[in-house]
Amino acid sequence: MTPQSEYAYYLDRFNLKDEDVPAVPNLDAVMLQTLIRHAKAGTNGLWMTHWHEPIKTEYGETSGEEINEENWCKTTHCRAGYAVCLAGKEGWNLERRLDPEDAGIMIYFKSVGHHPNFYAGTEDALYDIIKHAVKQGFTPTTADLKILSERYDIEVDQAQEVIDCEEEKES
Repeated sequence: MTPQSEYAYYLDRFNLKDEDVPAVPNLDAVMLQTLIRHAKAGTNGLWMTHWHEPIKTEYGETSGEEINEENWCKTTHCRAGYAVCLAGKEGWNLERRLDPEDAGIMIYFKSVGHHPNFYAGTEDALYDIIKHAVKQGFTPTTADLKILSERYDIEVDQAQEVIDCEEEKES
């Protein structure tokens, strides 16, 4: 099945029109830049075992505050959740209509023509985001990789190998 026919399949399955699905151009590049910015700020992050982790109070208790397009940077998200957040209000509306995973699938398909493995571990997902970000024109610096390695269990050398491999393919 081609990516276009798979996207059409999902549109039909979910009873959607193309205009119902928001797009984030260069989604992985935007996501990686956001992850780097959040790592520097010590705010939310990527956590593949949770969709949208509940917002906690300063005492570590769940606040009861609904996570939405206005406060999403207060919590952690999986890759599908980040796609929803980065698509803004339209992404959240799609999530409310479907669910986080299916909304993430649709946003990924429309944005970059595929959807990733939403069941990968956080570190594997991050390496894959780096790979696709490079394909989309964003190459993180060594300093960026060090910041990510302090936040996540990734190796700077391995991340650099992913970058080098993608850059070799491009040349």
